[in-house]
Amino acid sequence: WSSLDLLVNNASRFQSTAFEDIALEEWNKMLQLHATAPFLLSQNLLPLLVAADDGVVINLSDLGAKRPLSGYCHYSVSKAAGLMLTQAMAVELAPRIRCVGVNPGQVLWPEDFDPEAAGAVLVEADGDERY
Repeated sequence: WSSLDLLVNNASRFQSTAFEDIALEEWNKMLQLHATAPFLLSQNLLPLLVAADDGVVINLSDLGAKRPLSGYCHYSVSKAAGLMLTQAMAVELAPRIRCVGVNPGQVLWPEDFDPEAAGAVLVEADGDERY
């Protein structure tokens, strides 16, 4: 292909592990999925995005990037890294490439997630910023 109009980085894994039980391998996997993979895909596809004249990169995140949940430290930190990656790319690649982040909020809670806790998180997220 000679150009690429749109890259959507949407891979994610929402996994609960107590802070003291997070193994280094698990920590690294979260960072690789939510920050390293979007970085590498965007960087490697950059020539094709530039060739499109109006290429766009969309990175999906969620409220965990700014509002950590107990038991999801590695998830929240990796989502925050992905959010910063989006912001840094937007600054550095403009105006050649548009980079945007989409934070739709939690779409599907894990089966073992407490419904009361989910409701509390959504109420908190209804503050200054919209997710």
